[in-house]
Amino acid sequence: MRTVLWRLMMCCIGTSLFAGTIAWSTAFHEVRLVSMIAAWALGTALFVVVSLSEHALDRVYAIFEIERRPKKSDRKRRRITATG
Repeated sequence: MRTVLWRLMMCCIGTSLFAGTIAWSTAFHEVRLVSMIAAWALGTALFVVVSLSEHALDRVYAIFEIERRPKKSDRKRRRITATG
C-alpha cells in the first residue's frame, strides 16, 4: 500500500506542477491550444490514478482471499430478482 500511495502522491504532485505550468504558459501562448493540451494531460493523469488504485485494491483483496466483484451470474440473478 505504501508503494501505491507513493505513486499516487507523485502523480498528484506531477499533475499540480503541470497545472501550474499550464497556468503560467497561458500568458504567452494561445489559450485554446494550451487548454486542449491541459485537458488531455489531466485526463491521462486521472486514468493513471484510477488504474493504480484499482490494481492495488485487486492485489489487497487477493492477498486476503476476498472476492472483490461478484461473478457475472450473481449479478444477473440479482438484476432478475430486483426487477421480477
